Amino acid sequence: MNYLPDENFEYPEEDSFSYNNQHLFDLFLDSGTTNIDDYIQNQKDIQTFNHLYFKSIEAQSSLIDKNGNKPNDDFEKLKIEADEKKICKTQEATFKQKNDGKKSKEKIIFKIDKKTPTKNKREKLNEKSENKNKITVHDKYAYDNIIRKCKFILISHIMDFINEKIKEKFKFIGHGTKIKQLMKLNKKQISNAKADFNIELMNKQLKEIFSDDITKRYTKYPLKKNEILIKELINEKDDEKRTYFNNLFSLTFLDCLNHFINKKFIPILHDLELFKEIINDSNKSKKKNLDTNDKEYLNELESYFENYENILRRKKPRQKSKKNSSL
Repeated sequence: MNYLPDENFEYPEEDSFSYNNQHLFDLFLDSGTTNIDDYIQNQKDIQTFNHLYFKSIEAQSSLIDKNGNKPNDDFEKLKIEADEKKICKTQEATFKQKNDGKKSKEKIIFKIDKKTPTKNKREKLNEKSENKNKITVHDKYAYDNIIRKCKFILISHIMDFINEKIKEKFKFIGHGTKIKQLMKLNKKQISNAKADFNIELMNKQLKEIFSDDITKRYTKYPLKKNEILIKELINEKDDEKRTYFNNLFSLTFLDCLNHFINKKFIPILHDLELFKEIINDSNKSKKKNLDTNDKEYLNELESYFENYENILRRKKPRQKSKKNSSL
């Protein structure tokens, strides 16, 4: 800083200055307090000055300006005010630091509380992570596979039974494309494991079930081969034959199922082999792709057959997606 000397001050001899006083003043100027230069210039009633010299108390008392004021008094006032400002700023900084510390602690605590899950939530998270790590094995014991197996066994077994009855009722069953025998169906009905589809299938009559398209592996037969044959049988000219096949094809899937597991006797199916008879005969079991030694699987199948209707009705049908429902 460069201050012009105040013309109102009288300067003592230079050798009379006190080094100690000058050093203390320099230290005060170098401190971190408010700049004395700015402070002095903002005071209207105090004149700016360049140098303050201190020799002794007597020398300071001899420095009197035109207004009768001692420059030392002005300096003391400035020093006191600057010290007060310094104390205020120190207190302010301390208060701010404490508050900032509290706020930062509060923020940290809030974040921890927010992210720390409750006991129940933690248990749910653990369950979810455990479920993710579990590998679901989709084997022959899976619900959909057992339902398909039950349908395959029953439908194929009923088809064999009907073909045997055709042979019994007719001396000549024909040959080639005109043969009076039901052919294997396509896999659409058996492969579909949806609950709503299979509940509907339970109430379908045999004439509807077996009128479905046959498998495409039969290249020399039309896809509607079974449907054509069923119409011929239920419209047979012979009264006894017509009545018999009408009664037989009017049975529902559920009627056949209940008789098959010996739950409900159906007279027209009196000579139909039951499920237990099949699984106890290795040759008959092989035709249904069953292993008589696999007792665990056979017991599971038997349980499904016996509770087939209840299992399907308890199974919740899949909800239609919003996209499909909006169409």
